[in-house]
Amino acid sequence: MTSARHHAQLINRVPMRPVRPGHGDLALCPRREDQCRGPVTGLNMALYADVGGKQFPVTRGQDVGRYQVSWSLDHKSAHAGTYEVRFFDEESYSLLRKAQRNNEDISIIPPLFTVSVDHRGTWNGPWVSTEVLAAAIGLVIYYLAFSAKSHIQA
Repeated sequence: MTSARHHAQLINRVPMRPVRPGHGDLALCPRREDQCRGPVTGLNMALYADVGGKQFPVTRGQDVGRYQVSWSLDHKSAHAGTYEVRFFDEESYSLLRKAQRNNEDISIIPPLFTVSVDHRGTWNGPWVSTEVLAAAIGLVIYYLAFSAKSHIQA
């Protein structure tokens, strides 16, 4: 099977964006829609994504040329910044896995295309809890009221 890398120029049309579903883990679900120019055979081919040395299967949408990859990270390990997502077809993915098994440098294997996903980081809540802040404000008000009462009585 001839890969699309040799026959097509891929154009990014839909931006990738991270999605935070709830508590615990951070799920990043970038979506990509490609238009290809040139004689392409097998546009609905299987794709694989590599994010930070971990591989994930890419989900193909119902429409031709729509793909989505998702992965999750623990909040503590989900750093703010740019994640480079490298996409591979079956041929280059098998080369990538072979290089990993042999402890070879995987950066020399060219991806089909690369997408940068910007992640602003996770929010872990305020530095001071609202209960502590309310108690501190209550103590300040009590002190001001008590000192004003003492000043009036004196």
